[in-house]
Amino acid sequence: MPLNDIIPAHPPLTSFEQLLDQHLPLGWRQADERRRQVRLVVGVFLLLPATLRTKERRKNAQKIVTAMLPEVEDLQTVQQKCHKDTFDGEVVDRNRYHREFDSRLDDIEEDYGGELSHSL
Repeated sequence: MPLNDIIPAHPPLTSFEQLLDQHLPLGWRQADERRRQVRLVVGVFLLLPATLRTKERRKNAQKIVTAMLPEVEDLQTVQQKCHKDTFDGEVVDRNRYHREFDSRLDDIEEDYGGELSHSL
């Protein structure tokens, strides 16, 4: 039996990640570092007050995740994982990655409803 059958290359998706899979291109989870950062940004985004605009919540979430992860050098690293790296290969104007991500965050929030128990 091949080793890949015993030990999967990537851990199975949590229910929260399955939700992200419904709304984001598969590229979001193709690299472990990106998977972790995007998952954290979305999780923090959902915890921030809905009274803020999506763009503000996303930016705040990205700043919080940058501060949380000691291996991340700067905010641009997290932004690139959420924007360009996630949507690479998708038909998105390169200057609009952040708007596309914001739109997907709105969709995720709508479907999330707070009922999933997610592990960040």
